[in-house]
Amino acid sequence: MDEVSTEILRCQDEWYSLLGALEDLQYCSVALADGNVRRIRLPQEVEPSVLMKEVKSFLRKKKAKLSELWYWAIHPDFKNKKLEDFLISRDFKFNLEIGMVLGPRVSLRIDPDVLIEGGEEMTEEWEQVQKTEYQNDIFVKTQKIPELMKRKRERFKDPRVEMYVAKLRGKPVGKMTLFTSGETAQIDEVCTLPDFRNKRVSSTLMATSIDIARLRDVKNIIVVVPDTFKSMEMYKRIGFVKKVELPGYYL
Repeated sequence: MDEVSTEILRCQDEWYSLLGALEDLQYCSVALADGNVRRIRLPQEVEPSVLMKEVKSFLRKKKAKLSELWYWAIHPDFKNKKLEDFLISRDFKFNLEIGMVLGPRVSLRIDPDVLIEGGEEMTEEWEQVQKTEYQNDIFVKTQKIPELMKRKRERFKDPRVEMYVAKLRGKPVGKMTLFTSGETAQIDEVCTLPDFRNKRVSSTLMATSIDIARLRDVKNIIVVVPDTFKSMEMYKRIGFVKKVELPGYYL
């Protein structure tokens, strides 16, 4: 991987580690707090069972369950066909995320009526948009929403995380998160509520986050998005360029 791709991966790992420190093992890094195995590094000559032995040993030490590790991210330098077959045989599904970096040219159309507010403190309006997003997500069970919101509050206490809300005519209609780590700023969790889409809410949010990041003289402004998401095309139009593929598997 080149320098920017490596930086995208490093920043991603820091972002995920906000819920719990990643512990580096021989073949992978494990974070239980949000149920992630990150950066699996399994050489071709090593059997997946060796990785599982290592992970299970870690879980015993932490008194945790294998079911908590619902996402397995494969390090781009260690693609392993045997590991892929192993995960699929256990009903994991493939997911491909694309790490992108903002290029020199930015193309954004904003709406001056969309006002952006926020900072390091999680506001009631930010929480309101987040809860509505969860309620509209068919994969989120209603009874799980309070627990998910609690996780958000814990994760976003970190001073490197900023939360911004988009308001239209005084009503919160969208949100985003900006995570700054060293010389890299990652834009994440961009959301516009369904009734307010196609009104340049997301592009106004993006413009604000890019302006904030540039004022800090960061070298890289990045996004990481599944290649199946419609927002991928939006990022391309804005000026983000694909740098690295981040394959993973989830239950």
